[in-house]
Amino acid sequence: EKSNNYNFEIQPYSELILQNYDFTKNFQDNVIQDYVKLNNKGFDGVSVDVEAIPENKRQDYLNFLDNLRIALPGKTISAYAGMINDNNPNEWEWTYPYFKEVSNKVDIVLLSSYDFNIKDKQSYQNYLLNQLEKATSQPLSSKIVRNIPTHKREPETISNALEVFNSFKDKGKLSGVVVFAEWTTDREEWKVFENFVNP
Repeated sequence: EKSNNYNFEIQPYSELILQNYDFTKNFQDNVIQDYVKLNNKGFDGVSVDVEAIPENKRQDYLNFLDNLRIALPGKTISAYAGMINDNNPNEWEWTYPYFKEVSNKVDIVLLSSYDFNIKDKQSYQNYLLNQLEKATSQPLSSKIVRNIPTHKREPETISNALEVFNSFKDKGKLSGVVVFAEWTTDREEWKVFENFVNP
């Protein structure tokens, strides 16, 4: 980092699928204390990935983010976002108002680009573009970053996802991409990413 004059922010990542946990106040407090301990070791914030949030736990998640902010003042908090669906949202999908509520409580909101059960490239790219348009339809207090997959099969590939990112007309509303996951990324995928960074 120093030899290349980089200024990285390094955040611990955790995934909580609420189908597997009881999201009680005690559980939330334990998670927050783990994050505090990690930040005391030198991390720069946290990357929160809480998924499959049932309707009756939505406010609990917002409270969790508030308490996380109190516990980590001045640290960067990023949060994985559910897909935006105003018509028939489920525990994996959020209405836009809820997406906005979450984004207003964090510094970075991470948009997913995988696990859609879409089978062809054009439909996949249309869906990604639609999600970007929805996410950027109103000003947000957080930065928007797109998760780019390297752990899925066609059509959910790094190439297809980056093509959409590059074609998005309002790129100024986006702050970048996250490669997920670096431990599944092969040499060819890194070449795709390098060409994206240095066209």
